[in-house]
Amino acid sequence: MDDPAAWIPLIIWTLLFAAPLVKLLDRTGLSMGWIVIALIPIGGGLVMLYLVAFAKWPAVREASSDV
Repeated sequence: MDDPAAWIPLIIWTLLFAAPLVKLLDRTGLSMGWIVIALIPIGGGLVMLYLVAFAKWPAVREASSDV
C-alpha cells in the first residue's frame, strides 16, 4: 500500500465499525480494551460478537444486585 489514498477506505471502515462497538462496550460495562480484538481484519468482528454475547456483563450484574 504505497498509495496514501488506499488507506482512506480502511480508515473510514474502522471508524464506522469502532463507533458502535465503543457504545456497546460502554453500555454493557465491559472494558474498552476489547475493541482491539474487533479490529483484527479476518474474523475479529465475529470473535468480538461472541465474546460480548456470552460474557458476564458487569452493568447487568450491578443492576441486579441493586434490586
